Amino acid sequence: MSDSNLNQLHIPLRITPHISQRIAQQQQLDARQDSRKSKRYAIEVSKRVVIEFERADGRVTADAVLRDMSEDGMGLWIGTFIHPNTHCWIMVMSDHGPEFEIEGEVRWCRHFTHAVHEIGISMNRKNANVLSETLSEQSNKLASDLADITSMIRLILQQIHPHLETGIPVDVTSQIYNELNSLVE
Repeated sequence: MSDSNLNQLHIPLRITPHISQRIAQQQQLDARQDSRKSKRYAIEVSKRVVIEFERADGRVTADAVLRDMSEDGMGLWIGTFIHPNTHCWIMVMSDHGPEFEIEGEVRWCRHFTHAVHEIGISMNRKNANVLSETLSEQSNKLASDLADITSMIRLILQQIHPHLETGIPVDVTSQIYNELNSLVE
């Protein structure tokens, strides 16, 4: 993303509860009717990304939400119309540090609801594969972290249970505090 362009416009994506509900309904419909030619990747849908593209009045960035991803490209929800054949860059934060960019091209764009549009972006298979691996690693890491936290909560509940009637001794309270604190560090 170029920081040197002072005329850069940023378009936020505002998702109201109504829009969020419509997106969820569309995702359920898509899951039941998947007759697309390209294999879909199992990734974290609704992940926020930033798309950068050029238009007549200058360079534009826009917030977007990942709709789906295949070996040929991705679908996004975005708060503006982007003309087909527009060259673009998708920016994603990785678990390993700063964001990375994937180049693509807008293939289609249509109105979804309110100020939200759906767009389809094509990209080469190598870039799509790298992006899908990064996004699935993030999903797997979140699931793994959640499992670790759940296990820790079970352990803490086991430590508390014997003391429900008599009160928790100071040393047990201190131990529980340290374990809970380690979860949020």
